[in-house]
Amino acid sequence: MDRDPRKAATDLLDGRPGVVALSGGADSAAAAWACGAGAVRAIHVHHGLPASDAMLSAATAVADALSLPLTVVRVDLANPSETAARAARWGALRDALDEDEVVVTGHTKDDQAETVLLNLVRGAGPEGLGGMRQRTDVVRPLLGCSRAEVRALAEAHGLPFADDPENASDRHARTKVRSAVLPLLTELNPGVVDALARAAAHHRAVEVAPTRISLGDGVARIPLPLLATIPTARAVATIREAVRQLRPPYPPSAAEVDRVLDVARGGRRAELEGGIVVLRDRRSLRLGPLPAATAPSELGSALGWGGFRFAARTGHPFAASPARAILDPDRTWEVRGAEPTDRITMGAGHKVVWDALAEAGVPAELRPAWPVVHAAGEIAWVPLVRRAPDSRPLDDRYLLVDVVEDTW
Repeated sequence: MDRDPRKAATDLLDGRPGVVALSGGADSAAAAWACGAGAVRAIHVHHGLPASDAMLSAATAVADALSLPLTVVRVDLANPSETAARAARWGALRDALDEDEVVVTGHTKDDQAETVLLNLVRGAGPEGLGGMRQRTDVVRPLLGCSRAEVRALAEAHGLPFADDPENASDRHARTKVRSAVLPLLTELNPGVVDALARAAAHHRAVEVAPTRISLGDGVARIPLPLLATIPTARAVATIREAVRQLRPPYPPSAAEVDRVLDVARGGRRAELEGGIVVLRDRRSLRLGPLPAATAPSELGSALGWGGFRFAARTGHPFAASPARAILDPDRTWEVRGAEPTDRITMGAGHKVVWDALAEAGVPAELRPAWPVVHAAGEIAWVPLVRRAPDSRPLDDRYLLVDVVEDTW
């Protein structure tokens, strides 16, 4: 072992409550043991597969043996592929976590070697070749141990684990790497697992740092001028980190990065796994789900609406801008989504709101959920885009409404 598992778990958790992702197999059982008192509970994800009930029984037995409270989360796999199962598992784990809790996994050095090979085969960038990492929200105390060492540890402590037959299914790419590729590579280098783990560590040491990413409400934004001027390697690192944050814990494939770059260079849109839609406006590249329709809301002193946050107060305006509306405080103002027939006053005429949004660079996919502020159907303000010139009151009392946050 490169490092004592119990010391590794203690150092990585650093006093934070650990939640073990307990499959019922030897690796996660050993991880739970290694955490000791640092683990406050375990979570088992039931995948609804033929062997899932048996693995739940094993996870329950391990949790009982270690006096560890167990939470069982069930997921419905419409697609039982490796990728779908992994995404469902991580999604379920994160949804079941409390705010300060940290996921503890049983990944071993062999898992790291397999991950590096799989990432290499799919054409991953430097981050993919760096393999699995210790993160603030996910710790892996067994990465310095081989799978054989971890199994021996679980057996030595009498942990009642079980072997998941899914791990032996040759329909999974990881199983093929484990059963066919690594044995061949071991003939060339008996220490290939250690060598691949070292290679991953070297890649992590020289990774290109991503640049600024704005993340809020499940949407990541990257400034387009920044993407256009930074080196390509850093642009790729930034895109990979943005997608990883939206779809943890894994970064996107090289093909997905290429699709994002195509949008950044002028393409209309791209769709990635996990419901991520990539769009661009004049300011930035937007990655995330399309906004859902938000119910109309009466404008009060503070209002969150979709990706916007508004703040309203009475007073005298120092300056007007597309981010501020100056309204009559005696009228009832409401926020709702823009409709195709909406028009806003422009001097002597009117302009279709959707045309104004298009001129402002708002992608077509976002226009139905873009807010407009109106009173009895009379639109006074399209936030960040246009204000109607006659939306001011006639006396010296004003209702000032500002956009204080924009995460579209």
